[in-house]
Amino acid sequence: MTGMSRTQRYLFYAIITAALLTRVLLAYSNREANDDHMQVVHLILQNGSLPVKADCWECFQPKLFHFSMALLVGFLGISNPEHQIVLIQFVNMLLGLELLWVVWAMLQELEIGDMNGRILAFGLVALNPNLLTTSIQVTNDTFVIVFSSLAIYFAYHFIQRRRTPDFVLMSLYAVMAASSKTNGALVIAGIAGFLVLRSIFTRNIEPMGTSHFSLRWAGGDLLPACLFGLVSLVLMLLNPLNQYYQNMQLYGQPVTLNTSTADFPQLVTPTETLRPGIVSIADGFATFKLPSLLVEPQITNDNKHYPAHRTSFWTILYGRSNFIQYDPWPKSWIDTSKAVRNLGRVLYGLALLPTAALLIGFAVALRGLLARPAPGFSKVTAGFFLLLLAAFLGFAVLYALGYRIYTVIKTIFIFPAILSMAYLYVLGFDWIRRASQVKFAWFHWLYQAGVVCLLAAYFLDVAVLVVQLGSVYVVSFAKM
Repeated sequence: MTGMSRTQRYLFYAIITAALLTRVLLAYSNREANDDHMQVVHLILQNGSLPVKADCWECFQPKLFHFSMALLVGFLGISNPEHQIVLIQFVNMLLGLELLWVVWAMLQELEIGDMNGRILAFGLVALNPNLLTTSIQVTNDTFVIVFSSLAIYFAYHFIQRRRTPDFVLMSLYAVMAASSKTNGALVIAGIAGFLVLRSIFTRNIEPMGTSHFSLRWAGGDLLPACLFGLVSLVLMLLNPLNQYYQNMQLYGQPVTLNTSTADFPQLVTPTETLRPGIVSIADGFATFKLPSLLVEPQITNDNKHYPAHRTSFWTILYGRSNFIQYDPWPKSWIDTSKAVRNLGRVLYGLALLPTAALLIGFAVALRGLLARPAPGFSKVTAGFFLLLLAAFLGFAVLYALGYRIYTVIKTIFIFPAILSMAYLYVLGFDWIRRASQVKFAWFHWLYQAGVVCLLAAYFLDVAVLVVQLGSVYVVSFAKM
């Protein structure tokens, strides 16, 4: 590829090959998901209508994913349940590959960072175990992650170029994200909010020294923000797959959930809750319990006996994001062997490197917004990606505070802003490169080598699951 050295091309193609191979094998061999979305698809196929919240556990969700998958299964006439699962998993896999294309396209367009940083940032997305395995399950999470990312990508283009096709695609994918999962509506709020904020801070200055909001399509953000918000809201409300009107009739509210909220946690004093989760605000959000994670690299589902890191919001996100076997679910995925647990410990140690880059990138972006930015730094780009990340991260925080069960603390709630994370990775890698390029060039190369080792460990983590799920078919074949 143009602009890459031979070593960079080898690394890039290795990442692509590993990402593609593991996704194809898992999409073929897996039969379980974190949640039972197949039941919703089957109800649509059986009844020819959309189920409501009371019909099944996942029936409260918006139905774009379930309805479109039911249409596809029905159109192809596939009646075997396992074949249906594999088909839908391959659809999600293809969407997951589209997400990788979007991430790489965005990284190439950035004016900051070098090629090494961009390739490493891409690898951290492409081989992330949690994101990868989400894209091969029967789940609506892939829909909301991919459509949100596409909406953000075209919004980024619209902000830069003011082209009507970008506006149309931004609006279309944003509505599709909101119709896939409720938190997808955050991408609409985030994009509209950014356009409004930008219109406030970039008002036109008249010759007499006065300022005003520009309503010109090519020159201001207020008109696009209002039009985008209005169009998205109308399409959301009118879309029968969201079932807002039906939910109002049946349950008295447009958005329904399948769990009840818990008592709000106290600031410092721990209080009991079902399968905690968040026991206090301080313990949940002011801690990062890495020592506990290294001692006990996997989480438990017990209501009373569990590792200390299960009550730390940031530690749970860290564990879920970097190790497939952190979670005791799905059942066919569970592996508590000593070798796998040690692999988890290695992953947790190596993952500190990109985590540091992510935090440094956040600090650099924030400083660039509040102070004089470095050459090549765009305040518009930084503000846009930070706002979108803050929206989805804020949702994850509020969700954890409201329900407090550890199972609701998920990285998939933040992955719709994966483009923001990739951008911050590049910022962080670039800062580390510039900070060490004079006297500590060796540190920069050692740091990059550590991240490459993490990517290899990510691949090994997924490969273990591939072998584990694939062995089921070997045993079944041997018994024939």
